[in-house]
Amino acid sequence: MNPVELLLDSLGSCMTICAAAFARKFAVDLKGFHVDLEGDLDPDGFLGKPPDVRPSYQTIRYQMHFDKPSPQENIDKLKAYIKEKCPVSDTLCVVKIIEK
Repeated sequence: MNPVELLLDSLGSCMTICAAAFARKFAVDLKGFHVDLEGDLDPDGFLGKPPDVRPSYQTIRYQMHFDKPSPQENIDKLKAYIKEKCPVSDTLCVVKIIEK
């Protein structure tokens, strides 16, 4: 596994931990859960050809899957909460990396 694949794995793992941690708060019976993730990454960006292509994911897509013994409304609220509170997702959206 390469570092950018690990980044996706970190995001999925964090979402899974959030689902387990907050399911009870939203009355979701978490019998099963997983996240499918994929990202658009152009390797030419890493190689610097062409120079206007970013060396990172341009887009990351995910889909959360719940074993559904709970009402959909509760699941939707939990999904929204995970999206709001997942530390890895938040980091990917706002981080500024500074050399020391």
